[in-house]
Amino acid sequence: MLQGIVKIGAVDADKHQSLGGQYGVQGFPTIKIFGLNKNKPDDYNGARSAQGITDAALNSLRSIVRDRLGGKSSSSSGKKSGDSKSGKKAVIELTDDTFDANVIGSSDIWMVEFYAPWCGHCKRLEPEWAEAALEINEQ
Repeated sequence: MLQGIVKIGAVDADKHQSLGGQYGVQGFPTIKIFGLNKNKPDDYNGARSAQGITDAALNSLRSIVRDRLGGKSSSSSGKKSGDSKSGKKAVIELTDDTFDANVIGSSDIWMVEFYAPWCGHCKRLEPEWAEAALEINEQ
């Protein structure tokens, strides 16, 4: 259900400071959800766990479906992917050159982590972020 609809990305905000500045990133890690209005992403303030991140992706998707259906709820069946990618490969690395085409120009929901390689909190989040990307790709 989520594969190909919700994407997980990461921006090295040390290398790509203009992106961090453009979206008001002031600390690391900062997670933004790019849903319906790509120019005004929502801040993610939930649990820094794979489950919390996956739940937020599902909630964003539900919200968009409700908006598109005029408030009606819907159920859909998804097929599981047989993908055996490692979690780190499931996270799409975004740069100044690829951000707009991938995120802003997309109809997909994007959850993007803005991180700094030297940041201890970012290093602790990395395995959870990768696990969430895998879980989302398998749903």
